[in-house]
Amino acid sequence: MGIVDYLTNDESIDDDEKEILEFGFERIKVLMVSIPIVILAGLLFYEIPKTLVLVLCLLPLRQNAGGYHIDGKYSCAVLSLITLILEILAIKYVVLPPAVAALIIFIDTILIFVLSPVGNKKNVLDEIEMKVYGKRAKEICIMESILFMMFVILNLPKWYMIVVLSESTVGMLLLVGKLQENGSQGRKVQNV
Repeated sequence: MGIVDYLTNDESIDDDEKEILEFGFERIKVLMVSIPIVILAGLLFYEIPKTLVLVLCLLPLRQNAGGYHIDGKYSCAVLSLITLILEILAIKYVVLPPAVAALIIFIDTILIFVLSPVGNKKNVLDEIEMKVYGKRAKEICIMESILFMMFVILNLPKWYMIVVLSESTVGMLLLVGKLQENGSQGRKVQNV
């Protein structure tokens, strides 16, 4: 018997509410594992503050923009960890000139504005969710672009790289997710 079953055994909670509770508890478990991993990755490369800012930029944008999702929890966890480590290494060792970084931000902003949100087979978005998540993703993208400009003005290249990496990761995942979505729709048409 799981915790949700234990909490809902009096049948006062319907199946929809039970599903929401199960999703919430699953998210809590993921966070309880993810937060220490993020902190350890930051510690490993002596980049805790930048790692935390990266995650704070990446997660809200990713959650609202959507995009490609790999199948399987463990595959997702491993790919996410590899991506995080590569991003930390890029923050630590790669500095792009401000003009190049600004061009990348511009391209990523266009991708985010045009493509988001992109659902997936596990999370098909209805019309209202498309509007809400799309609006949020665009607002977060604008806030991050302002943050990028502040870091450029303050001549903090390692910090503006965080925003570049965040928006680039989401931009690429949106592009791959949209290609995957279009590919699956093409297969459905062929099967009809």
